[in-house]
Amino acid sequence: MTHSASPGGGRFTLPAPIAPNVTEQRVIYPSLVTAEWVAAQREEWGEESAAYRARVLGEFPEEDGSHLIPLAWIHAARERPVAPDATGGPLRLGVDVARYGADQTVLVLATPYLLKELNSYSGLSTMDTTGRVIALAAKHRIPPEHIAVDDTGVGGAVTDRLREQGWPIVAVNAASSSHNAHFANRRAEMYWGLRAAFNPEGSSSFALHGHRTDRLCRELSEITYQFNSQGRIRIDPKDELKQRLGHSPDHADALALTFAGGHTVAAPPRVWAL
Repeated sequence: MTHSASPGGGRFTLPAPIAPNVTEQRVIYPSLVTAEWVAAQREEWGEESAAYRARVLGEFPEEDGSHLIPLAWIHAARERPVAPDATGGPLRLGVDVARYGADQTVLVLATPYLLKELNSYSGLSTMDTTGRVIALAAKHRIPPEHIAVDDTGVGGAVTDRLREQGWPIVAVNAASSSHNAHFANRRAEMYWGLRAAFNPEGSSSFALHGHRTDRLCRELSEITYQFNSQGRIRIDPKDELKQRLGHSPDHADALALTFAGGHTVAAPPRVWAL
């Protein structure tokens, strides 16, 4: 999607695939998108995704209420100026450990208001991952209680090794019971904290810009929530998201892990089953 000035001095939206640079397969107007950019967006997001339709086609579809973080909130986070107090603490580290194949190990540094650093790796051993966590935590002076690591599967080896090295980090089993009875499990609880941070009507809204966040934003845009039969919030399981995305939601999970402890989580509306 691109914007151009109209003869009357206003702006109009031009779907990227019909922009002159794209149709002519060469740069005619340097300020407009290129065919290469459109191809990269198609590869990254997929033509059927809401993000591709919005970013490339200029179509902003109505989203149903089940999307955890509406696409409009994600776009706003990428364009939001950084608040003066956003760069300060408390700084937290979220670590999602790759299980196999194309999955990535992702380390995210974030405050409650700002994504500060996102690092992703393929093919790391659990020892390599442990070493990177310690190095990053030492560099930024992050205490162990502000480090949350996915403890399921191979991630358990990382949490065990970190504790052996004197780092009593927060080990998170997404399927375990939540601290707050409004949520079906820990996964839903920490993701609801992330939703609250992105909410533009909240007291402090999250900022994403300054980072390569396309994959993260695509993952966030696909997450939905439901109420279970007990009236508790349930978030898509990781395997369901992987099937929709074509890859594991490693980036989103690592960011959500920074909300696994320490931040106040707003309670969702309560729904009771009849």
